[in-house]
Amino acid sequence: MMKRSKILFYGTGALLLIVALGAISAGIGLMLEPDGSNLGMSVELLSKSPFQNFLIPGIVLLTFNGIGSLVGSFLSLKRHHLTSVATISLGVILIIWIGSQVYWLGLISILQPLFFAIGLLEIFLGGILLINKGQS
Repeated sequence: MMKRSKILFYGTGALLLIVALGAISAGIGLMLEPDGSNLGMSVELLSKSPFQNFLIPGIVLLTFNGIGSLVGSFLSLKRHHLTSVATISLGVILIIWIGSQVYWLGLISILQPLFFAIGLLEIFLGGILLINKGQS
């Protein structure tokens, strides 16, 4: 049981770290060039959204999915007792982020369903961690 628990924490931490690194780099990219040009995007994508440019989405992406997932990864790698709640919360945030993207921008990238699935996986892993915490 101990080995499985360790693998679960480290696997969750690695997944959150991957999400964090991508979100941090994309968030910074959107903040530095709010027209989206350095990420190959155009503000025309935002025509049906409440945003004029990518600055606010970049800040949200950096803060919640980037720094949030980095903190979640750290908690998981340290096998902290809040890992389960953090991971579930981060999964919900990721799903809301992707859902908002698809609602306002449309389905424009294979990364959207991929990250939606990762959000579901985060919720699942957080749930397993929560159940395991209750059994220990």
